[in-house]
Amino acid sequence: TLKLVTWVSPGRLGWITYVSKIGTPIYISPEVLRKQPFDYKIDMWALGCLLHYLASLEPAFSTQIAERSPRNHYNLSKKQKLEDLILNSSPKMIPDFYSNNLKIIIGRLLDKNP
Repeated sequence: TLKLVTWVSPGRLGWITYVSKIGTPIYISPEVLRKQPFDYKIDMWALGCLLHYLASLEPAFSTQIAERSPRNHYNLSKKQKLEDLILNSSPKMIPDFYSNNLKIIIGRLLDKNP
């Protein structure tokens, strides 16, 4: 059994939005990084990150990728590099031997403006 859990700051329960910045850095959604209210869509983002990782055995966004990026990241911490990649870069491509349908699903789950 696979369970995905998103931790949110204390507040009312139900269909509301939260503003908080906690969680595993490689799964943090753009909404959270922008300090915007968020809802269930960040769970879809995390699912996209997880599926991407399972398909490629690498995170969709990684500071190792940043080291090879043409953008100037020299004066940024790893955390800042990762945040910049999540906000401004496309996820790494998954291997070609996966179906186009899987690539489309992962791409939609990792949409920065859902």
